[in-house]
Amino acid sequence: MPGMIITVSTALNPNRSRITETFLSGPGPDTETERNSEISFLKRALGRLSEEKREVLVLSRYQDMKYSEIGDVLGCSEGAVKVRVHRAMQTLTKIYHDLTGENTL
Repeated sequence: MPGMIITVSTALNPNRSRITETFLSGPGPDTETERNSEISFLKRALGRLSEEKREVLVLSRYQDMKYSEIGDVLGCSEGAVKVRVHRAMQTLTKIYHDLTGENTL
């Protein structure tokens, strides 16, 4: 199920017309039950992120803010925001896989 975060992020923000960064690829959930389970795991994983990492993901993925706008809000450069988002996504993916018992490569 490696496509889960993309599927879930779309489910949590149905108005989002694009996904700017694909960090996982593959098929999404096959059933509504699987989808609901993945959403539940994602919410738990988000809850385990540090406040800083959760904040940058919420701003970039769910509030659809541009990196330059996030930099203005957080008082850092656009490049720093890109690094923070990348690291937050890595951490979120690891936490998610730890929760679900999936092995990452």
